[in-house]
Amino acid sequence: MVKVASVLVSRASPETRITTDRDNEREHSLTAVTLLMRGTRKSPTIDSMKIQLFAALSLMALSTTAIAQPQPQRAAAPSQQQAAADAALQRMCAQQACQRNVAVQMRDKQGNQYRKTFALLPPVVQGPYFTVTSGQSLFIEADVAGDKVTNYRVVPGMQNPSKTFIVSLSQLDDARSQLFVFNPFAQNVKFNVGVLPLGSNKVVKTTSCPIQSRKQGSIIWDKPVLQATIGYGVALAPNAKLTCGE
Repeated sequence: MVKVASVLVSRASPETRITTDRDNEREHSLTAVTLLMRGTRKSPTIDSMKIQLFAALSLMALSTTAIAQPQPQRAAAPSQQQAAADAALQRMCAQQACQRNVAVQMRDKQGNQYRKTFALLPPVVQGPYFTVTSGQSLFIEADVAGDKVTNYRVVPGMQNPSKTFIVSLSQLDDARSQLFVFNPFAQNVKFNVGVLPLGSNKVVKTTSCPIQSRKQGSIIWDKPVLQATIGYGVALAPNAKLTCGE
C-alpha cells in the first residue's frame, strides 16, 4: 500500500497496492526511466538511451545484495552480467559525478537488518529525473520553463532557496518508508515517482500528488523502499485540479 499526503489534500489518496514479481527479480526489463516515460511517443534519442543506461546501471548496483542473515555466508561469485555492469559503471564514473561510499542501513518487514556501503552509484541526477536512496537528504536545484520543471542539479546546501527542492527518503520505526519533497516554486508541482523496494531489482511506478507552492509533500509506503526515482516534473497552472495519480 502507499499513502500519499500533500498540504493541499486533507485526506490521503486511496491506497494503492505496489507489487513486485519476486519470481522474475533477475530480469531488468522494467527500468526507472521506462516507467517514468510511459505514455510518451517520442522516438529514442542518444540522451534517452544514456538515461536508460544510467537507470539500468543503478538497478544493477542496488540489487546485488540480499537482507543480512544472522549467520555470515560466503558471497557468491558475480555473474557475467553483473561483472559487465560493474565495469560499465566504473567507466561511467571515470567521467561522471557518481555517488561514492553511499552507506545504507535499513530493516525488512520481518525486522532483519540490511547494511551495505555502495562504493559507486550512478549520479543522483539522470537527465529528466533524479534518485534518492534511503537515508539521504538532498538539495536539488531546478528551473521552470513553461510548464516543465527542468535542469535538475545536486547542490551541497541551500544556495538558492527559490529554486531548491529538499528531498529525503527515510524509514519509519515500523519499517515503512517515507519520502518528503519540499517545493520551492510559486507554482504547484506534480512529479512522476517510482520506487525500488528493498530486496527487489524492479522499479515500480507509484501514486503521487501535486505539491503545493512552497510547501512540503510526502508519500508513505507500507514496505521498505531502497530508492525512489522522481522526475518529469510539471508546473501546474493556477486553476489546475490537484489530482493524485501515476
